[in-house]
Amino acid sequence: MSKLKLMIVAAFSIFTIATATSQTTETKPEETKERVKKSPEQRMEKRMDRMTKNLSLSETQAAKIKKVQEDYAVKEKVAREVRKARRADQEAKIKAILTPEQAEKFEASKAERKKRGKNKKGFKGKKSRKDSDTKEELVPDGQN
Repeated sequence: MSKLKLMIVAAFSIFTIATATSQTTETKPEETKERVKKSPEQRMEKRMDRMTKNLSLSETQAAKIKKVQEDYAVKEKVAREVRKARRADQEAKIKAILTPEQAEKFEASKAERKKRGKNKKGFKGKKSRKDSDTKEELVPDGQN
């Protein structure tokens, strides 16, 4: 009797594994590792298409919203450039204070942070969790 049970369990396991591996899942192009980078204009156009469809926007509303988004995009670009310049200025001042050995370590740690950032998908900040079993929130780097 136990041999029969063992054979049934084995057959069921093989059937389950075979079924699971034979199923094909369709992946969207956005989910593949080789995403095609879209230009800001293409992303904005796609966003506008989704909003127009989901919110049933009129042509007038869509045109006004597109203008708001274009204005915002220009302001964001300027703000990014300002942040980049401030960061470069701060880094130059820090390097002026450091010894050559310290500056070398500083650059190495900067390169390591940049490398880690490229390995993450979507989330640019650092995800940290003290204990995976608890329901603690994800916090940005340096705030835990």
